[in-house]
Amino acid sequence: MMATNFIEENDNIILYFSRTTLQRIKVKSDTFTNTKYGKLYHNSIIGQEYNSKYYFNNNFVYIFKSDIHFDTLTKKKYTQILYEEDIAAIINGLNIKHDNIVMECGTGSGILTEILSQFLTNGKVITIENNKERFENLKKENIGDNTEDSLNKKVKIENTINNYHYKNIIFYNCNITDIKIENILSSTDKVDSLFLDMADPHNIKDLNFIKSYGRIVVFLPSIEQVKKMIERINDDFYDIKLIENTKREYIAFTNKLNGERGYVVDDEHFSFRGYLIIGKKK
Repeated sequence: MMATNFIEENDNIILYFSRTTLQRIKVKSDTFTNTKYGKLYHNSIIGQEYNSKYYFNNNFVYIFKSDIHFDTLTKKKYTQILYEEDIAAIINGLNIKHDNIVMECGTGSGILTEILSQFLTNGKVITIENNKERFENLKKENIGDNTEDSLNKKVKIENTINNYHYKNIIFYNCNITDIKIENILSSTDKVDSLFLDMADPHNIKDLNFIKSYGRIVVFLPSIEQVKKMIERINDDFYDIKLIENTKREYIAFTNKLNGERGYVVDDEHFSFRGYLIIGKKK
C-alpha cells in the first residue's frame, strides 16, 4: 500500500500545539480526543492533509505524521526510553535487512519495536517483555481492550498481542531467561539479529538461535553489567565492540566585539546514555 499525504483512519498522528505541547493520537472515526482547546472530532480531520494547520474551537493545531522524533517525545514512558541517538546506533549495529527476523528482549514502551517494524518491510519483529504491568499498558495504549489473548500452555508465556497495528510484530509476555527458545521459534527458525535491553542479559542460557554471522546488540547502563555480558558472549561471538553512548550539545554564538562566530559546550545538556555491546555470531 502506498503512503498517502492525507489523514486516514487508524493513522498515528501528532497534534502539535507548540514546541512543548504535543499530543499523539490514533485516528478513529466517530470518536473525539480531549485537547487543551477542547474536543477534537476525528471525523473532521480524516481526509485533511498532513503538515497543515487545522482550525477548531477558534484555535489551530498543526497535524504531523508520527515518526521517530515525535514518538520519543510523546509516547507514554513505562521505562527509561531509547532516544534517537541510541536508536540510530542500535539499528546500525543490528545491520538489519528488509526481510530479516529480529528479536528484541525488553519491549519497554515499544518505541524501538515499532521502528524496527518499519525497517523490516518483508520481515518480522519478535519482541519479549517480562513485566506483566508494562505488557498490559502497551496493549491498552495501542489496541484497546478488544484483543483476544492466546495462551501457550507449553511454557510460561502468559499472553501474546494479536491485531496490533503493525502486523509484522509478535509480542510475548515472558522471561527469556526462564524458557526454552524453541517454544517461541520453530526448531528450524533462527533470528538474524538480537537486541537485549534487560537487567540480566548475561543469564540467557542459549544464544544459538542467532544465525551464523548474525548480530547481537546489548544496551547496558553500567560497566559492571558490561563486563559480565562480554564474558558471557566472548566464546560465541567475534568482532565484539563496546560503544559509550553520550550526548553533548554545543551552543553557537557570535562575538559582539569582532563578529567572529564560535561555540561553547552546554554542560547542562550533557548526558550519558549507556553502553552498547555489538558482536557477530560465529
